Amino acid sequence: MSSTQIDRQERLAREQTIRADRLRAYTDFGTAYMDLGLKLGELRGVLGRPANNDTLQGVETKVQDSLVPYQHSLAMLYIVMSSSTNKKLNGINAAMSALWEGPDSLAPTFNYASTHQIATDENWPRLANAGIAAIDKFVNDTAIDNFVEAARKDLGSG
Repeated sequence: MSSTQIDRQERLAREQTIRADRLRAYTDFGTAYMDLGLKLGELRGVLGRPANNDTLQGVETKVQDSLVPYQHSLAMLYIVMSSSTNKKLNGINAAMSALWEGPDSLAPTFNYASTHQIATDENWPRLANAGIAAIDKFVNDTAIDNFVEAARKDLGSG
């Protein structure tokens, strides 16, 4: 076998390994993103009906717990993705920041609930609706669609 053939085989093996790592990272991220979306849907349901602090805290904990695999998979993406696809995460990161930070995010809703008895508080429906709006904005954001399209191209499948 010539050195050129060996080089080609080594390069092909390396490219196949990289593609497999990317595929796994994209799949893990997609799964974590969808799980977060499901937990946010559960939270939205709790915010949309009369609730008490314990119920809200339980669902808030589930949402927070779903952020761990999301963050792990996001970190893996930054390691294995191509630089062109990496830029597509900016939109997802912006949507995530908007969900958790700022006056139109979930933060005011959670902060209010941590210091008030929401079952009897007359201001709670307004804060709950603001939390619902933050979730709806995140869920309806199209950044994930742009990312999936770029990931498919990166993998050569789209």
